[in-house]
Amino acid sequence: MEDPAAVRSNAKGLLLDANNDDEIHMESTEMILIETTNESNTDRTQSKIPFRQRVEGLYKNYCGVAEWGNFITLVIMILGIILVEIFKHIHPKVYYQIFRIIRAIGVFGLSGGITNWLAVKMLFDKIPGLIGSGVIRNQFIEIRNCVKMVVLDTFFEPSSMMEYLNGKQDDWLQQLDIDSKIDGVLKSQAADEIVDKQLSLMMSRPEGMMLSFMGMNVNVLKPTILPFIHGLGPTVSSVLSKNIQTSEFINPENIRKQVDELLSVKLEEMTAARVKALVEHMIRKHLGWLVVWGNVFGALIGIICEVSSVFK
Repeated sequence: MEDPAAVRSNAKGLLLDANNDDEIHMESTEMILIETTNESNTDRTQSKIPFRQRVEGLYKNYCGVAEWGNFITLVIMILGIILVEIFKHIHPKVYYQIFRIIRAIGVFGLSGGITNWLAVKMLFDKIPGLIGSGVIRNQFIEIRNCVKMVVLDTFFEPSSMMEYLNGKQDDWLQQLDIDSKIDGVLKSQAADEIVDKQLSLMMSRPEGMMLSFMGMNVNVLKPTILPFIHGLGPTVSSVLSKNIQTSEFINPENIRKQVDELLSVKLEEMTAARVKALVEHMIRKHLGWLVVWGNVFGALIGIICEVSSVFK
């Protein structure tokens, strides 16, 4: 027969295991619910993006001046090819020659635009099989160093900095308000204590003893000396302002060195992707006009070639 105490212990253990299993199951269920809620919130956030904003984003990315230039020349090329085939055997031939010129405008204009578009694309992105593509990504270290040197040489050139600092010296001194600061120091409790200390030291010397014989002591001398000391403020500040030189406490070379170190640290954080994104943000939207001018000059070359072939 089993011991009743052992039976109770086993039963208690089974109950604890069952409770633990229930807690684990509840925790797992809660985690699944939380993950499901987060996913649904993410989907809901993405679905809240306005349709107009999505369309504007697509238009901005794929409907710039470059795309419009290539599209127009493509339409002209297709139209010219169709018209040339239609009027190939129709007289008078003047229409056929005109449509050949239209076809040349489209073909040469599209080829010029696509060539420049590809050049812009190769500048930012690596294209497999095209040597030299992805210039910015491949040369991002040189670009970082070039940016640093441009900033240092343009904005932190020592002689220019020194000239700027000297020109700002009077403004800084005026902002510091040296007159009031010196006047405040001379009238402060610390200055009063210094006067007391120096008068006490003087009275302990032979000259002070002579003044003592004349009935002079610290309490008598101090009221006489303090107005004189307080009146020195404007004179001291004027002399100090004339003799302060910015170069004595600001060294342009040290500033340049510190800026160099700061730029070096920050530029180390600029990866190839960040450098590419920075340069692309600055100039890519303006490079679309290179594609447009490729369309224009290509079309002009097409006109010249076709017209010259007519008069052969």
